[in-house]
Amino acid sequence: MKVFISVDIEGCAGVVGPFHTARAGDDYGVARRWMTREANAAIEGAFAGGATEILVNDSHGSMTNLVLDELDPRARVITGNTKTLSMMEGIDGGFDAAMFVGYHTAAGETGTISHTMAIQFHHVRLNGEPCGEFDLNAAVAGQYGARAVLLSGDDRICTHIAKRYPQVRAVEVKKYRGRYACDNLHPTAACAKIRSAAAEAIKNAAKVERIVLREHVMEIDLPNEVAAEYAAMLPCYEQVGARTVRFSAPDAAKLYQMQIVLGKIAVGAIPVPPPK
Repeated sequence: MKVFISVDIEGCAGVVGPFHTARAGDDYGVARRWMTREANAAIEGAFAGGATEILVNDSHGSMTNLVLDELDPRARVITGNTKTLSMMEGIDGGFDAAMFVGYHTAAGETGTISHTMAIQFHHVRLNGEPCGEFDLNAAVAGQYGARAVLLSGDDRICTHIAKRYPQVRAVEVKKYRGRYACDNLHPTAACAKIRSAAAEAIKNAAKVERIVLREHVMEIDLPNEVAAEYAAMLPCYEQVGARTVRFSAPDAAKLYQMQIVLGKIAVGAIPVPPPK
């Protein structure tokens, strides 16, 4: 069984703020090692559960966070950016199952360091429902034939998974106490929990249904009207509110790429000057 693992950092045990997640942060060095340890736990568990091949995709920020010489050598790893499928780069390689380690809640939702892809996105809706990174990433996995079988993160994202995707094994490694505060498991305990759950998830992967979207329509609230106006200059984006853009695509992967491009537009948009 071929297994794909997308690893983010915000949902890892111990990670609570930008001083952990930003490369210039004082505690980034230790956080990337927590991230690497949780990736290893998923790898070890997946192999114990019957995986024959594993590809890990570094999925945070610059996507050069995992400490490669500390990563389980049995797995291959994709690092760096720009990637045409970003957090899901490589999923088109014929994988049977996908795991999502270190994930978090959506933009506009309560949870540790909640956001969806670009920090400039205030709210993201997929087919009318709030959309986080897992929601769209799992659909991309499903498009390419992979079943989403496991996610790890805080209690808020795990609650979301339990309600919307009960077939996905959710591993809680910390409890939300504020946007930049958590009640964390010790990193060793978090890894043990992920390792055990990953093994069970792979053993039972064949029983899980792929997540497949019936429609591919997304709405995103951007930081200001200027960003929305710039986006609307392209025929694929429609401005449907002062700072809201709507777009559609033929499949999940193309929708994913369109929101990546929209994020770049939002980052580069000219700020609205304050009134004098």
